[in-house]
Amino acid sequence: AVIVELQANARQVSDEDHRALVQPLVEEVVTDLTQNNLNRLVAFIQLKDDSSLTADEKVALVISGWILGAEGANQKISLAISLLQVRDKVRRYLREPLAHERQTLLESIRSAEGADVVNLARLIAHMPPPWTIPQEGVRQFGAYELTAPGQSENGDFRYIVQVPPEYDVYRHYPTIVALNGAYNSPQQELEFWTGPPIRKETKEIIGSRRGQAMRHGYITIAIDWQKPQQYEYEYTLREHEAVLTCLRDATRRFSIDNDRVFLTGHGIGGDASWDIGLAHPDLWAGVIPFVAQFSQVKKYVQHYWENARHVPFYFVAGEKDGSKMSNNAGVLDKYFVKRFDATVVEFLGRGQEPFQDEVLPALDWMELSTHRRQGSPSEFRCMTMRPWDNFFWWIEGRNFPNSVQPASWPLRSARPTQVHGKIPKANELIAKSAAEKTTFWFNPKIVDFSQPINITYNGRKLSKVRSSIRPDPEVLLEDVRTRGDRQRPFWAKLDVP
Repeated sequence: AVIVELQANARQVSDEDHRALVQPLVEEVVTDLTQNNLNRLVAFIQLKDDSSLTADEKVALVISGWILGAEGANQKISLAISLLQVRDKVRRYLREPLAHERQTLLESIRSAEGADVVNLARLIAHMPPPWTIPQEGVRQFGAYELTAPGQSENGDFRYIVQVPPEYDVYRHYPTIVALNGAYNSPQQELEFWTGPPIRKETKEIIGSRRGQAMRHGYITIAIDWQKPQQYEYEYTLREHEAVLTCLRDATRRFSIDNDRVFLTGHGIGGDASWDIGLAHPDLWAGVIPFVAQFSQVKKYVQHYWENARHVPFYFVAGEKDGSKMSNNAGVLDKYFVKRFDATVVEFLGRGQEPFQDEVLPALDWMELSTHRRQGSPSEFRCMTMRPWDNFFWWIEGRNFPNSVQPASWPLRSARPTQVHGKIPKANELIAKSAAEKTTFWFNPKIVDFSQPINITYNGRKLSKVRSSIRPDPEVLLEDVRTRGDRQRPFWAKLDVP
């Protein structure tokens, strides 16, 4: 009924040029309208029978609501057409590798009607993933094998994706990022959660996977993160870069719910998930290490234990798996004494194995309402010892003292550096960091841009910044382009000094 009414009004748009410009969007709505995005058109649905509105105004409600969401619906046809053109330029900006081409697009976006930061943030949150999926990466029944372009000498990184059978780009899906161990492959790690594809006796794939992640509606990503013949987790930049690069690449191509991304792994993949979860606590809804090498905690994990206050953990291990549990007891005891959200599942009488029977309980744990990324806590104290463990919610630091490269471990004098952030009341931020240079990031969840912002950094009030922190389309677009998070982008930033 909505489609029929929309098509009828689109044919009655008064201006011939406007009619031609809105037709592609009308065709897009007709093709893509589902129960997952129908609520965007609630203003049109409520007013489509209102005789006081012209066809132009009704079509404008559809276009603006479709692009910005129900809260952005507007009756002005010129604004709706401008938003349609802005959306195309934003998509091109997010894909464009050349800085001078992005600058040209940015200038065009800035000059467009309705392209303020509020509307840009709404537009980005409601648009389908901006990057396409290359045809050579498409496999059967919702499976993909892709390469994430690296940004360093470590090169590109391969990863495998399986989407659930009802996948729709207009809905955000919870996601599992899985890291294989030394003795299984990324494909096997994927199948731990999704199950194997259905095959004929000839091994030809004839049906989709039917594992629990598929049944519960999760996107599952398995990352090829190891070097050849790697038998230990090495705590290196390359390993962190592999995981974060693939997650960001997948976020640009698939409709991932960034507030519900869970990191997991087996064996050394469990070691990696534990360390990476603590090093970047603002990224994860939860971390699930299986049979992790607990004897490895004497490195960064034991120094980062306070970071676990801000990310839930679910450990799975076997009683007979050597001395791993006893070696790890000191760190886990700290989690429990401080009442962190940490769960340890120990199977009595069993050793090192995949623990397939723990998949359903783990998924139940993921479904808990408390296991969602909630944005910045009112206060956090996070520890860092590596140059790349440098971003915590709204504080980014560069050149920390006491940084220890994994190859230099152990150092007797190794001590973590604390990054402290606090928001005691509205528009008042307190930060402490020993970094040589610090960047503060802002969005409406952190500050009210219409009011003065007070920042105290290392005990000193930054008095000159009250009027300099303003929403900036370039900051917003660059943040989305580089981090890939379209749900919680930053609108402004401040560099100190």
